[in-house]
Amino acid sequence: MVLCVDCNPTLTQLKADISHLQDALKERDKLILELLSVATARSKHLSLLSHADNTSLSCPPDTTATAPDNYTTIPWTGEETHSPEGRRSCQGVKPKSPACSTPSVPESWVQAKSRRRITSSTEPAPQLPSVLIVGDSIIRDVRSSKAVTHCFPGAKVNDILTELPSLMAKFPSARKVVLHVGTNDIPRQQLELLKEDFKRLFNYLQRTEREVFISGPLPTVGRGCGRFSRLLQIHMWLQSQCRSFGLGFIGNFNLLWERSSFFKCDGLHPNRGGSRTLLQNVKILTSSLMKTLT
Repeated sequence: MVLCVDCNPTLTQLKADISHLQDALKERDKLILELLSVATARSKHLSLLSHADNTSLSCPPDTTATAPDNYTTIPWTGEETHSPEGRRSCQGVKPKSPACSTPSVPESWVQAKSRRRITSSTEPAPQLPSVLIVGDSIIRDVRSSKAVTHCFPGAKVNDILTELPSLMAKFPSARKVVLHVGTNDIPRQQLELLKEDFKRLFNYLQRTEREVFISGPLPTVGRGCGRFSRLLQIHMWLQSQCRSFGLGFIGNFNLLWERSSFFKCDGLHPNRGGSRTLLQNVKILTSSLMKTLT
């Protein structure tokens, strides 16, 4: 079929538009599949957290000692007023006994004085942390009695790599290390460079002989589709790379996805409730991952 000169550019443009639309549809289908996988994982993880909450809710027995009944408290002053017998005991006065002409045996309240042996007391040593948590401002409120948390606001992957050697030397008792980083690298929009930074970090972590866990990125709320998409891509990439490097991966994306009540007003940092949920996720997955890795 012979086309006129004016029709040739139009046909070429149409072919280019069709090709562009096909690429866009492929990219959309890929994103939909990733979102479906995240939603499935989120549903499974929420059921795991719900089971953990139900098993951990138990009330300890009441061991509070009852107060003696030989005194009362004046409500408006808060002062304790003892009964007559109680006042005599406090003042060292022998309580009255029934009149008798024969000597009586010593009362049970009379105690012989003895020299008290002075012994030295030693306070128990403070508990050393078993977990080291390092990351950017996302982990600011992620705290635990058995862990030490070091937060570096604004830190990127290379910054954490610089700080790690001194921190590990400072806390040799922390055999588990949890890292959360990458949030401040996302705005650069250079995912390939970010992946190379992570690989350098992973190569260092393999030589530390510690149990290392990478905490995945959190989704954002109201920060734009572009940033959300890059965070999701890094989440999927970290999941596969941690498996390749033999590191544990803690997935947080599906846990906090579409849960705006767990975020501060900036839609980026978790609030107190979000930080508690993040800490609980770290505790559950670090214990289960170590059973899988061993």
